[in-house]
Amino acid sequence: MHYDKYFNFIKVILVNLLILAVLLTLTEIALRMIRPTSLGTMGHSASPNGQLYGWGYYSGEIIYILDPDTGEVFSSPANSHGWRDAEHQYQNSKGAFRILLLGDSNTFGDIVSVENTYPRILEKLLRSRGLNVEVISIAYAGWGTDQELEALINEGVKYKPNLIIVQFCTNDLTDNDYYRLAQKDPLHKYLGWKPFYYTLEAGVLVRHINPFFEVEKPAHFSSIKELLWSVLGRLELPRLFYFGYRALKLREDPIPNKQTGNSVAAATQFTISNNQLRMLELNTDIDPDGSFYRFLKTRINETISRDELIKRLEQSEVKDYSNVVLRILEKRAFHEDWSDASWLAKHQDGNSYQWQLFKALVQQMKDASDKIGARLLIFPETDLGQFKWQLAWYRTKNNEQNKTEWLSHLQVIQDLMNQIGVQVIQPKREYLRARNDSHPNAEGNEAMAEDIMDYVLRTEGSRFTHRANLR
Repeated sequence: MHYDKYFNFIKVILVNLLILAVLLTLTEIALRMIRPTSLGTMGHSASPNGQLYGWGYYSGEIIYILDPDTGEVFSSPANSHGWRDAEHQYQNSKGAFRILLLGDSNTFGDIVSVENTYPRILEKLLRSRGLNVEVISIAYAGWGTDQELEALINEGVKYKPNLIIVQFCTNDLTDNDYYRLAQKDPLHKYLGWKPFYYTLEAGVLVRHINPFFEVEKPAHFSSIKELLWSVLGRLELPRLFYFGYRALKLREDPIPNKQTGNSVAAATQFTISNNQLRMLELNTDIDPDGSFYRFLKTRINETISRDELIKRLEQSEVKDYSNVVLRILEKRAFHEDWSDASWLAKHQDGNSYQWQLFKALVQQMKDASDKIGARLLIFPETDLGQFKWQLAWYRTKNNEQNKTEWLSHLQVIQDLMNQIGVQVIQPKREYLRARNDSHPNAEGNEAMAEDIMDYVLRTEGSRFTHRANLR
């Protein structure tokens, strides 16, 4: 009798677990069918756009964006063509003046709601002036000029835009040159990133098929943890829980942002890497033989609690630099991409291979634009606001000479574009960035939209028609 009770108890547990598994499975299936989600800002290589450009979203896929300062989560579906944008038809049935924007994460809106991306703000501003305008955005995080060229040829021209604006970021130079750089890397990192690559051969732009590109590359796991994260990352329910967890963590321990006056999330933990240690050496008078420095050396790549770090600081030789030390030692992923080369900016050389490759790609864009009677513009997003963000995190030297060199790309772009007859929308306003991320926040996106609007109204005003019948 005792065994009967025991087996009945086990049966009840197994039945309940089975019911729970069925419910979770049905919920997972329903979420995938009704509201598929994406954790990142790049999408998938297996999507239609992914197969064309390297990565992208499926039609209707829910894109989740996390504000790195407040923890607020923004969600919106990709449109029917897989872009993070409003719905647009190829046919211009309302006769609107069409502006096509091509770009990377700054146009995609890596940290803001879709309504606060500068393409959507630009359309709103122009329409508020009674103009019959439609702004179309084609962009993915991580894109280079090469992918923007492909997207213009494959899809952008189908909208018959009147004006095409290509957003430029300084990392486009290496993004365009990824294949050559990957071949030099011992690990061949990013070699299979895109299904194509471009080279300059005797001054001529040549397009190549990338033989190493694979759709949804098979994963290789070095630990059970990596395998578990990969499996969970492919399921809808864990994705939703993960976003909720990250949002809650970011909302802990708010501190004021002196730049914007808004409340932002402070890091509740700190870490020390070799990069951060080097940044401390450049920004403070820290003594390599001092107790605090020796303490940090013993904790490389370890997490340090706020209380422990402050206690150590109060007893150290660098207590006068407490604010600098605390900022540099915040646990931030972007510290990983810092190097000594970032400390002192170098003057940009327009004759370099990467700049000449960029120029050749833009020339191809201009040729495609000319064929449909559209005018092409370049919009550099990397501005003084980006430089100030670098200063706020002590990533670059704070003096006028360094600022001049850091912004030298703006003149290089102007000179190169003059050579091929493409105009440049130079930044006039400062594009404010998030505290915890280098991308423009909502205010920065608004400033970008206003700069573009001012330029477009000044140069294209006579081509606009009144928004009489546009809803």
